[in-house]
Amino acid sequence: MRSNRKLFKGEIDLIEYLAAEAGYPLHKGWNETIRAYPITKDRIGTIALLINGDKVNLQQESFDIASCKFIDEDNVEVVAYLLVDMNKILCELDLWKVDDSPIIKIPSKEYFETSAKPTISQFSPIHS
Repeated sequence: MRSNRKLFKGEIDLIEYLAAEAGYPLHKGWNETIRAYPITKDRIGTIALLINGDKVNLQQESFDIASCKFIDEDNVEVVAYLLVDMNKILCELDLWKVDDSPIIKIPSKEYFETSAKPTISQFSPIHS
């Protein structure tokens, strides 16, 4: 059984980057109120975002607000999507490596390349 964990530094950077691209407000210390629940067995991969101890709901309806891509250490492209639920609350960071091999490392922000514009413009900040 998988358990939730703190976000890795690369995940924090990626969420901050994607949230900024989408115009999604993150409050100061946001990453202290969110836990990661790995959806895949890989060390780095898609995670559900649990706010203030919420329960995992992998069946909830959600949609992406921003995406980007980066090149992993083995020169294979990775695409990342930040998703919110129908209440516009962060719920998932979806990572997909185009050859389906495990993701080695999320690079620093300067290596992220925006691949799409946000799909919605009005957000409420996550509450602590």
